[in-house]
Amino acid sequence: MEQNQFSLYNYVFHYNEHRKTWAAIPREKYNDYWSNPEIPGVLRSKSIDTLTEILYKTGGDVTEIGKLLREK
Repeated sequence: MEQNQFSLYNYVFHYNEHRKTWAAIPREKYNDYWSNPEIPGVLRSKSIDTLTEILYKTGGDVTEIGKLLREK
């Protein structure tokens, strides 16, 4: 798998110590996330590696992320 670091540029990562989960937050939703962490479009996983793999595979494209997650 070729990893494209640019697919991560439009995301901010946050670790929630209480839930022990990582969130990949689209930059355009970053401010909204702090008011409502459950906003749609935020990816979550117990592993940051899973989040980065999803973003690498899809190039960070929201449509491709949706397709990939529906396949699983």
